[in-house]
Amino acid sequence: MHIELVDKALDPNEYEEENMMNMIEIALLCTQSPPNLRPIMSEVVLMLSSGGSFRRLQMTRPTVIHHHRRIHVDAKGLHQILILCITRQLEAFRVGFNQVFEASSLQIFSPSELDYLLCGRREMWEPDTLVEHIKFDHGYTSKSPVVINLLEIMGEFNPEQQRAFCQFVTGAPRLPPGGLAVLNPNSNNTASNVVGGVSESADDDLPSVMTCANYLKLPPYSTKKWFFD
Repeated sequence: MHIELVDKALDPNEYEEENMMNMIEIALLCTQSPPNLRPIMSEVVLMLSSGGSFRRLQMTRPTVIHHHRRIHVDAKGLHQILILCITRQLEAFRVGFNQVFEASSLQIFSPSELDYLLCGRREMWEPDTLVEHIKFDHGYTSKSPVVINLLEIMGEFNPEQQRAFCQFVTGAPRLPPGGLAVLNPNSNNTASNVVGGVSESADDDLPSVMTCANYLKLPPYSTKKWFFD
């Protein structure tokens, strides 16, 4: 879902513009479009009246690419999209969330702080600190060639690759707040990520994991290229 203001000059009030776009994005992500809109268009153009002028928001739905139609949503249609279509879903979410944590207590946090607390960091580790949070066993040490190659590769990961690696090893795409240092594979919390190996060369073998223990079983690849083949 991509939402953009077509002509920013039409609405000088940046706060209202951002707030309205956030409302629309949340509404359309939380529910499907109304039945009369759902299957027919890839673009929706909203003409919003504000003090006698109009604001034009273009909303692109890339999942529907074979219909190129534009429609105009009036105040009634906008109310249906922003309010009626998501009221039950949002209320159910609010009730369920309050059973775990009182939602009103979260008002002290900014959206970015909530994202960090609930989802962890987006960039999850720095190359220089990786070795500090890894426990090696089954003959591997921080000086083992395959471990050095692994650390170099992990240090070059972009955020998307970090999430994919974290998903593979831990079962979750992000680390908890505090990063690798607080990842807890066992009760004593002595290691954040565990690497084990085997005695013989195994360039044709694939790595495997035990996500419950954050344990990576890494074959002793002879060169770095085998990590990618």
